[in-house]
Amino acid sequence: MDSHRSLRVEPRRGDRGSHTSAAARVARAASQHGIAFVGNLFGLYEHIERNMAFALEIRPHAVASEVLTNALRGVNPLLAPGILTLAAVLALSATYYPPALQGRKTLRPWELSG
Repeated sequence: MDSHRSLRVEPRRGDRGSHTSAAARVARAASQHGIAFVGNLFGLYEHIERNMAFALEIRPHAVASEVLTNALRGVNPLLAPGILTLAAVLALSATYYPPALQGRKTLRPWELSG
């Protein structure tokens, strides 16, 4: 038996990843994360808008800064859409300028030293 024989991994049924280029996969991931980012920004807007409406309903003659402060601390929590927005930003930053789109080889840590 040949010891230098390469192992061939068969793609799973329905797995399209082996037929698409790395650049296409990165572009698809970036577009998906971009859509998630926009959706999460809309969620943040909705939460703040509802909180401001609630604060104005309780105190209709409140000062704008007080209404905004109450909206940020309001009934509808901002943590969930805020964390999702942060996750989308981190995912977008991971796909921003990948070596796969440049056509260059990805360097491994042991290849950097010389």
